Amino acid sequence: MHSGVVVLSAYVVFAIVGEIIAYFLGRQFESYYPSWSLGVFLAMFFLALVIAWPLAVMVTPEDKEPPPVV
Repeated sequence: MHSGVVVLSAYVVFAIVGEIIAYFLGRQFESYYPSWSLGVFLAMFFLALVIAWPLAVMVTPEDKEPPPVV
């Protein structure tokens, strides 16, 4: 399997996990500060997307073969 497919699959998994965490933390935050909950959720939502990419790159093994020449 190409490393591009692996890194994108890892990104999707990390992004989904991050979004689930953001959702539940946003729900907990809503009970204490209802007017701030949307802003906090959106900040965590986009932060999860930003953090997911470096994590996916770190856990994906480097491809030793050169890319095929077309």
